[in-house]
Amino acid sequence: MKMKHAIATLIVALLLVVSLSSCDIIIRLFGSVPDPNLTGPSFLQNGEAGTFDSGISADEVEENDLTLSWYVNDVLQTSLDPDTIQVKLVLRPDNSQDYTLRVVVSDGDDETEDSMGVTIGAPNFRIQNNSGVSVWYVYMKSITSSTWSTDILGNSTISTGYYMNFYINPGTYNFLASDQSGDITWGPSADITTSTGIMTWILGTVQANILPEKINPAELLLAL
Repeated sequence: MKMKHAIATLIVALLLVVSLSSCDIIIRLFGSVPDPNLTGPSFLQNGEAGTFDSGISADEVEENDLTLSWYVNDVLQTSLDPDTIQVKLVLRPDNSQDYTLRVVVSDGDDETEDSMGVTIGAPNFRIQNNSGVSVWYVYMKSITSSTWSTDILGNSTISTGYYMNFYINPGTYNFLASDQSGDITWGPSADITTSTGIMTWILGTVQANILPEKINPAELLLAL
């Protein structure tokens, strides 16, 4: 009787081991590490920083004890956040413009990864501010369009005596700039064609136009 009980216990133990092994095999077969879904800008201006997201939340990283490794052209990068990275890319000495950004997710045993290409644009348009006041807003439109863009300076301004470079898709455009209050505008510019090399739009005191009435910069596009 004791022998039968011992055999039964042994069989149960073996079945448990087999079951656990099978579960481990299934987990490894179907992947215990979540697949990243890398997103971010596919185009950056030369020297511009871009933020890229792995698609895996910080909670997932912590709960599953995951490690995320970020690479730019197979060179390991440092990230302060577990799930995102901010990378500033520049044209390389050979003027090549294409980078590959890759994230590898690991739990110490298994790995998954995702990658994407990022193109860097060499500057081909410059705004030189010689006006004596800071430029806060710059708008652009194709000569074939009647609609002006949003402010291409974003959170930046161009102080007097300084310039800012941009990459603008090759084409012919008009530009419009204003100071903080909207009392002073420059433009619309003459037709400016961007391709290779840098085209410069110089903002000087002579070109400054006083608007007939004060216009809130936020309403500037509506007023054109």
